[in-house]
Amino acid sequence: MNKSYLKKSKMKLPNKYRLAIGNILAVFLIVRSVFVFFDKGYEGWQFILAPTLFVIGLFAFAFDFFFQRLYAKYLLMNLIELIIFIVLGVVYYDFLKIIF
Repeated sequence: MNKSYLKKSKMKLPNKYRLAIGNILAVFLIVRSVFVFFDKGYEGWQFILAPTLFVIGLFAFAFDFFFQRLYAKYLLMNLIELIIFIVLGVVYYDFLKIIF
């Protein structure tokens, strides 16, 4: 009887989903959006901000998921994600200053 089926498979997963800057940012944005949704503040502008933060958090999760599949080096991936999210945050902050 051949017991080769009992041997461990040598197949590797392409890239395990790990904790990264994008994950942390996405969780923070989603939790913040839920908090802002229930505590609208004095003027009520946070009601507009809550769905925006939630959608950005979901996009950050998707971006991080696909980005982890592209780059195998963990440090390089985190550095690139950090640079991208800092640039997007600065652009978003400047955009809000222009509007309001």
